[in-house]
Amino acid sequence: MVKDITPIELQARLAAPEPPVVLDVREAWELAISRLPGTLDIPMNELPARLSDLDPNRELVVMCRSGGRSMQVA
Repeated sequence: MVKDITPIELQARLAAPEPPVVLDVREAWELAISRLPGTLDIPMNELPARLSDLDPNRELVVMCRSGGRSMQVA
């Protein structure tokens, strides 16, 4: 199930005993401008080849700049 969450909800989830994996699907040039520490950074176009980098047993939160790419990936 895909659900939008707010930054406040993400902050609470990251503080939980078992936080989710935050997958940032932005491009490297976007990450150079700003980034959230501790994310798994895989640009959207590289994701099909790197699915093995994801743990299917962990909750996954997908993020991008404005929500379009993250929604497509989710």
